[in-house]
Amino acid sequence: MQGIFLRKYGVETKVDFVLFGTTGVDFKSDASHAAGDTTVMKDEGDEASTTNAFVDEGKGYSITLTATEMQAARVVVYVVDQGTKAWLDTAIVIETYGNASAMHAMDFDDAVRGGMTALPNAAADAAGGLPISDAGALDLDAKLANTNEVTAARMGALTDWINGGRLDLLLDQVISDLATATAYIDTEVAAVKAKTDNLPSDPADASVVAADIAGVPAAVIGATLSDLSDTDIDLGGTITVAKAIRAVFNRFYRKVIQTAAAQTVYNDSNAAIADMVTNKTETTTTRNST
Repeated sequence: MQGIFLRKYGVETKVDFVLFGTTGVDFKSDASHAAGDTTVMKDEGDEASTTNAFVDEGKGYSITLTATEMQAARVVVYVVDQGTKAWLDTAIVIETYGNASAMHAMDFDDAVRGGMTALPNAAADAAGGLPISDAGALDLDAKLANTNEVTAARMGALTDWINGGRLDLLLDQVISDLATATAYIDTEVAAVKAKTDNLPSDPADASVVAADIAGVPAAVIGATLSDLSDTDIDLGGTITVAKAIRAVFNRFYRKVIQTAAAQTVYNDSNAAIADMVTNKTETTTTRNST
């Protein structure tokens, strides 16, 4: 048996083959076809005599199969001598192509697209054809230049946003700086809170207040409150920061009696605080501590 032949589905075709003499050594070159010597089987169906006999072509032979005989995925032609054996039996195997029912659906005779109808014709720049990069209607260069297409500049901008790109690194730096600033602010707030948390429960203790704010630079709040005069509040002598804080605290926290002649602040024992009496004159009122 010879190799497998490829032929188009449903199309009349001629197939060449050779026959060997009964010794199997030499070609049989003078074989004569008789009825029943050649049969055809389509897709493993029933065998039937071929429409045409084989033809002597010299050293070999040919047989023409009709379009109907070629309507199968697989066609097998058996060449068997029906009388006294003059040649060795042989078979011709044909696989078809170019049809949905063929062995191979691709159409090898279609030079445009191989029978694959889902693909466009390979007609450069034609309607429905394949686009190419030239000055035609489907010029890829022109498409790329359109403002609504992806351009090199736009790709560069996208690259900048990719992790590690220029814009991404700038954002990372901003986030880092914000974190640093936040940590610094938190530290400063904690320091201020620590100072205020240490204020004494009895503001009359000027030495404790002075000790708690001793770490505050003199250049910031001044060693004394020189912008106040002794005529404002009777704290005695130079008005220090500690005295000023104590005075404010007592006037808002302690019992205060305002008469037409003076304002007096009382401690928890309901005794007047000596240096918390002012000559501020107002209508007589009394405000108890909260």
